[in-house]
Amino acid sequence: MTASSASSASSVSARLRRHYDSRLDRARTAAADGTAVIGVVGADVPPEILESCGALAYRLSSVDRSPSPEAVTLLGGAVDATAYSILDQILAGDVDFLRGLVVSRDSQASLRVFYVLRALAAQGRPVPPVHLLDALHLRRDSTRRYNTSQIAGLAAIITLWTGRPYKIENLLAAQSVRARLGCRLVEVRERRRSAIPTVSGLDALRLYALSQTAEPTECIALAEGLLADPSPIPAGSRVFVTGSSHDHDHAYAALESAGALVVGDDHSWGDPVADLWPVPTAGDDLDSAHSAIALHRLYCGAMAQTSGLTDRAGFSAEGVRRAGADAVLSLVRRNDPAPDWDFPALVRELGDGVPAAKVRGGGRTWPDKELGEALQGLTREDCEVSAR
Repeated sequence: MTASSASSASSVSARLRRHYDSRLDRARTAAADGTAVIGVVGADVPPEILESCGALAYRLSSVDRSPSPEAVTLLGGAVDATAYSILDQILAGDVDFLRGLVVSRDSQASLRVFYVLRALAAQGRPVPPVHLLDALHLRRDSTRRYNTSQIAGLAAIITLWTGRPYKIENLLAAQSVRARLGCRLVEVRERRRSAIPTVSGLDALRLYALSQTAEPTECIALAEGLLADPSPIPAGSRVFVTGSSHDHDHAYAALESAGALVVGDDHSWGDPVADLWPVPTAGDDLDSAHSAIALHRLYCGAMAQTSGLTDRAGFSAEGVRRAGADAVLSLVRRNDPAPDWDFPALVRELGDGVPAAKVRGGGRTWPDKELGEALQGLTREDCEVSAR
């Protein structure tokens, strides 16, 4: 890499990081300027529904502080740290600019957040209006029909919150923009996976997060900035990250600072995001459009919290192979049980030849030291597959 190309890559990454680090402030500014900012909890909410009513979809994520005792008490024990953090931010007024909050039933932790907020609202507490998108995940036609009705209900509540009409032409326009973004994200994913990567795992993760928290046109511009830079990424071991979701960039930054390259992942803030928004092909009525969205999302990816072990293992193993990963690292948060079940099945699916290790964390992230030690173990020549 020449000095000029290194400088170009650095500037593109720096711009992406600035947008990533300021996404909450940008959402707050958008709300102050009159945009209806709708909060999202979980991975099942189609942002194009919100955008077709002129709203900005902002998926909430955890922050680097201990949750308040009230948040912990209200949610109860044995809950994923991300849920505690999200509820704490709502109670503290950090997201009081939200016009409303849509919670998806993609995990028991998300569902608990919804029930707590509904109870608090009934008590008169100052929390945003809340709506549950009760999308199901069993792959059959009755699920598609049910989820279609759930999307229609979501559209009705967004219309109420924004005061904007919900029309098929607006939905198709929003879908078209999202499809453009999806194409760019697929390109980013392929450049990250390539034999000579030109996109880092950290940059990809930040872009995926922005695609769920910022205007899609802004994300398209950021993606095109990454794609315009052909500079190869210096890297050692090619690592595939599985386990819990990563709604912050700490672990990826630590792994890549230690010399690895995260070439793929299988969580709802990672590579599967690139497949969420296909080119719209439905007819000119809302019910057909809703049905197409429901069908696509039902078969889009096998997430840890919503899929059977066989489907999940096959999905993750295919991601490992397509990424050309040298090793698999499962990062599991305490009280996030699904990845513990997934890991042995994934190891069996991969068979011999791809070393794998698991690191458990106590809270929202994992200590740098443990990440470094796991990485060193995975890159030893005598490393064996671990299915613990």
